[in-house]
Amino acid sequence: MLFVSLALLLLHPGGARASVVESAYGPIIYAWSDAVAVVGDRVLPELSVVRPSPETLSTAENGRWASDADAGAWSPGVVERTDALFGELASLGVPREALGGLRACVLPAFSLRLPGQACGSAWGAAGAYFPGTGPPLVAVAGLGLDPERVLLHEIGHCLADRLLGTAGYDWSCINGKGREYLQLRGYPASRPLGLRGQVGLPHDCRVAEWFAEDFLAWYASRTGRAWGVFSWDPEYRAPGEEVFAWFDGLFARRRW
Repeated sequence: MLFVSLALLLLHPGGARASVVESAYGPIIYAWSDAVAVVGDRVLPELSVVRPSPETLSTAENGRWASDADAGAWSPGVVERTDALFGELASLGVPREALGGLRACVLPAFSLRLPGQACGSAWGAAGAYFPGTGPPLVAVAGLGLDPERVLLHEIGHCLADRLLGTAGYDWSCINGKGREYLQLRGYPASRPLGLRGQVGLPHDCRVAEWFAEDFLAWYASRTGRAWGVFSWDPEYRAPGEEVFAWFDGLFARRRW
């Protein structure tokens, strides 16, 4: 299913090549150089794009952003595709207030390095979510294999905060819907839900990661995307229709 926004407010000139778009559905989308300015030093490229000459684009493991980060030619229409994704979420019932103010940054990199992660590490991150005290921020490596899939996973983290009462990895103060989710998914009661306890678990064993992958799977099931879930947690089981129906109900009661 494709739901394309017909109401884009372009904040920068350039038509289809605009790199900042205020979506009709609430978020603000930043791409390439503008996205780099928004994320600041919160993420760095693990594998990035560089321009060794005016006619040539290449890659580099340089741990810093290239001075010319306009690599839109490598991913044509990335802003429009991102906005269409938010349109699909709206058509599925995801409430506008749950996405309002969200900043979505599509970065000119193949993989990202997060704070505290050494340059040249064995793996780079495909995306990141920063709740903070201001507007929530999601960032994805826009030149990766499937940035839209990664973006949806990161949006799942934002929705957990706004609809279940979580605070990033801290699930100790969840509301009734959050408790419903834990019971439905059978999240191990032996695992602590507080921030320190969750961060102490392997990445894929954290309940926020379960929820983000389940949200992605729900989206795929309702749009016909051929996306499976991925988790190294031995306790995690791919969600089925019961879980997808729970997401339908979560959003149906909050339509905008």
